[in-house]
Amino acid sequence: IFQDGDVVRVIIKRKDSFWNWVGSNIRIKVDAFVPAKYNAHVETSGGDIYVKGITGGFKFDTSGGDITLVKLNGKVNAETSGGDIQLTEHYGNMLLSTSGGDIVCKGVVGDVKAETSGGDIQVQQKDGRLFA
Repeated sequence: IFQDGDVVRVIIKRKDSFWNWVGSNIRIKVDAFVPAKYNAHVETSGGDIYVKGITGGFKFDTSGGDITLVKLNGKVNAETSGGDIQLTEHYGNMLLSTSGGDIVCKGVVGDVKAETSGGDIQVQQKDGRLFA
């Protein structure tokens, strides 16, 4: 864990060994508690991202997991290469992109730009424009 001013980084790496990859089903969960107003940039190489109840600007990237966002307020940019994206009760503009999953937005307010190469897009919008 590293902190530089307002930036906190959590980096988890597996030791470089062939035997560490064979037959291991390691699960790691990181819970980060932040102030109610916080700009978040979260990246993972293969895991899911779940964020709830904060206000700010958001960027979420994962190369192999799902992104679930609940009760956020602010601009969101979320990208995943192999998972689904789900937003519930979001207020603010959204840029959502997945290569292999579904995008589901429920009770959102704001402009939605949604792109998927291999899934469905479902948007229940209270207000705003939809670009899909």
